[in-house]
Amino acid sequence: MEHLDIFPTRLYKFSICKELIDNVLDNYELTDNTFDDILDKPNFLKLQNEVLHKSISGCPHTYCIGDWKIITSWINHQPAGCEGFKYHSHTDSFMSCVLYLKGTNMHLSFKDSPRESPVNMTDRSSNYEIIVRHTYNSDIDIPVEVGDLILFPSYVLHKPNKNESEEMRVSIAYNLMPCRVKKESTTVPWIMDLEL
Repeated sequence: MEHLDIFPTRLYKFSICKELIDNVLDNYELTDNTFDDILDKPNFLKLQNEVLHKSISGCPHTYCIGDWKIITSWINHQPAGCEGFKYHSHTDSFMSCVLYLKGTNMHLSFKDSPRESPVNMTDRSSNYEIIVRHTYNSDIDIPVEVGDLILFPSYVLHKPNKNESEEMRVSIAYNLMPCRVKKESTTVPWIMDLEL
């Protein structure tokens, strides 16, 4: 495991066993879909357990955080010449990670963004219109290779680079959430038990 500090947000980079990746690729048929939901699919469980095991060491731990769990997972197909997803974040989780299974000349880009109230997609309104920006940092590209797992807070804007190779690029994205644990000695009202 190594850590990389940006914006200053800490990211973690882990290596996943090539055997697990090869096993998934040997038993998975690429489809025409851009992505497929794979959470808890039998062919992916060993790999998912390894990703969770590695990721936990980079996830926050406090007196009220219980076990971390993967709550969503999907495999991404990025054909040759494909731009891929635009900058986005995963606001329905706490930590996110991307595992690279196949491809060359890959990197994951991160963008520093102002902290602002999210806009309601239905009527384009927000609760307040204050944007807080203390600094501005240039976008950062993290080079990645097959077997790399990049873990980062889910709120950080990120995107893949364009696939300029002649082969399909394949990655898996994961979102994680912690269970919450209310210890008997804790009397603060905002701490509650939550089992995911």
